[in-house]
Amino acid sequence: MAGYTHEQLVEATERALQGERQTDLSRIYNVPYRTLKLYIKKMRDTGSVVPKRRDPPPVLPTECEERLQTWIKDMQINGYPIKRHDLLVKVAEICNVLGIPELGEGWYKRFLERHPLITQRQAQVISRVRNEVDVNGIRTLFYTMAKLIIEERLDGHRLYNMDETGFASRKKSCAQGI
Repeated sequence: MAGYTHEQLVEATERALQGERQTDLSRIYNVPYRTLKLYIKKMRDTGSVVPKRRDPPPVLPTECEERLQTWIKDMQINGYPIKRHDLLVKVAEICNVLGIPELGEGWYKRFLERHPLITQRQAQVISRVRNEVDVNGIRTLFYTMAKLIIEERLDGHRLYNMDETGFASRKKSCAQGI
């Protein structure tokens, strides 16, 4: 791995274009002299030194991947961390809608590399005390439901009996994990 970041390389290149000695900048920023010369030439020719991706371009559009990242984060915040299998099932649904062949492990690994906020972690059952309902949660639920009932003009004809067996009862805690 190089001993410098892309930002350091850009800063050294800009300082070289302002007239500072390239050998000094190479030593200060720990950038090889030939690399610095190459980037100075690129900066003069194109006006920027944007690094190119070496991997193939992502199959899913960037917007889809950003929404997936948001979905993972939101599910985790609500106490339902997403596992690798859950993500791949969701991606398969997206691929079916977009008419793209299903994506597998290679895509999954590259997705994690492109989105460093998402990490693989083992979800743990949180304690009963942390999992209990609090007064603020009940108030939020009540006011949200009351607002929706008023906005949607709902009446008693839409009451349904719910079977609770299909709902996850034990939330888990995980820091933006899969």
